[in-house]
Amino acid sequence: MMAVVRASDELGGKYRKRPTAPLYVHLIITSGCNLKCAHCYGSFGGAQITTQPLSKWETIFKELYDMGVLYLDLSGGEVTTYPQFDELIAYLEELNFPFYITTNGIISQSKLDNLIRNKSLMGVKLSLDGLSPESYLMIRDPIQKRRVIYNTVFATLERLKENGIYTEISTLVHAGNINELLDYPKILSSYNISKWDLSLLLPKGRGLENYKPLIKGIENGLSKETLNDILEKANEYNIVISLGDTKPQSSEPQVFECGAGLHFMSIQADLTAYPCPLIPYTRFRDLYGFNISKPEEVRDVWESYPFKLWLDQKENSCPTCALRDKCGKCVVQADLNGIDDPYANIPSCYIPRTGV
Repeated sequence: MMAVVRASDELGGKYRKRPTAPLYVHLIITSGCNLKCAHCYGSFGGAQITTQPLSKWETIFKELYDMGVLYLDLSGGEVTTYPQFDELIAYLEELNFPFYITTNGIISQSKLDNLIRNKSLMGVKLSLDGLSPESYLMIRDPIQKRRVIYNTVFATLERLKENGIYTEISTLVHAGNINELLDYPKILSSYNISKWDLSLLLPKGRGLENYKPLIKGIENGLSKETLNDILEKANEYNIVISLGDTKPQSSEPQVFECGAGLHFMSIQADLTAYPCPLIPYTRFRDLYGFNISKPEEVRDVWESYPFKLWLDQKENSCPTCALRDKCGKCVVQADLNGIDDPYANIPSCYIPRTGV
């Protein structure tokens, strides 16, 4: 695939005024996971695990810290399955480097204790994809449906609440929990949670394998009435909702707003860096990926050629769309629409400019 761009010194255009370093970095510490979730776009949880030695991660952390990155978001797979997880976060505490972890909540008591005591921990982003055992296990343990998994995640929530740890909840909207969504705000409020992220299923990895049964009844997204009811209920409990791509059913075009490559970047477990953590699961993985051959090269990522190409497509793609100046263009959506050219208009949301 060939991308047509302008001279390299012009790449990025107006986006060249972005910060000189990412504000935060999302890191896939390991592809290992203690679950095999039905929706997982990375198909994590298999026998083959990709990760790096502790010494490499420590060097990368130090380089990012020295660059002026404000905080990290440690993820996976399941980040707490990393064999030296305790040493990993201890090093961040030694650096005084703030971090979040993104987790499924299935964490051993000893690791959870160490995490809670860590002075650099900013908060925990925890997935809760169902309130009942049936809806939760439909996603998180679809084969064995172990009740202990369900119990463990709520025990983790209770421990985080008891220790005053800031916690955000992420919820995949699916066929099994659609009738529970209005009950979430009250439950989340009982755990002192004030931030709730909703997302739709991404048809990648196991998410593609299980796509039809998981979206049954919500093939076109949530109705505007349902979404308004959820927003009202959340407001009643002072919970802020981030909708992401969870838009109401509508014939109106979608405008994409995202800080990928502008405010943050992602480093995968194989040490390939991308502007967006979803890019490695698209046809554009080679175009926008920067391979970090040694940890010190993490300093080169932000101003690398693949990242300049990324900025260029954000400014110059969808050239004849009427929403061009309002939309940041999502190449993941281009991939889902089967488009090979990252600069091309996306038919599902395209509105032609008058006179073009």
